[in-house]
Amino acid sequence: MTFRALTVRQPHAADLVLGRKRFEFRSWSFKVPGLVAIHAASFCDRAAWNAPGAAEKRHVLHDLRSTFVGVVELLGWIPAAEAGIRVPVLRGGSRPLCFAWRIGRAWPLLNGPVRVPGQLGLWKVEGLVEEELRAALPRQVLDLEGWWADTVQERRPPIF
Repeated sequence: MTFRALTVRQPHAADLVLGRKRFEFRSWSFKVPGLVAIHAASFCDRAAWNAPGAAEKRHVLHDLRSTFVGVVELLGWIPAAEAGIRVPVLRGGSRPLCFAWRIGRAWPLLNGPVRVPGQLGLWKVEGLVEEELRAALPRQVLDLEGWWADTVQERRPPIF
């Protein structure tokens, strides 16, 4: 099974793999739940980085850019408005159609970061980069990967 990846700006990428962030907001939904590698973008979210109290919560993973930092389990999604979740406001002041992706378990990479340029959307990790990513993952994640491949029957994720 090929890993899918999602590029996320710091400090959110590190917060996802440390289990501190339980929802990821996107303007689009995904089709199949499962394991997704989290890639830290080359740029950070300055507002979140400089927010009051953010410096005290920093972890070594927060300093990484343009690299994989871990793997998370995508459990499902729901339109954010239906979940009663406040949708982030864009620069122009508008609130886009927004989906709240529910994050389950999370695992940081064990053998250090895997450097690679990011991409937009949910993208495939292939070739040598995939081999390097697999080598840096905890064994329990690789065991789960087969379980996800065997149990996902429907093309639509569970709505929670």
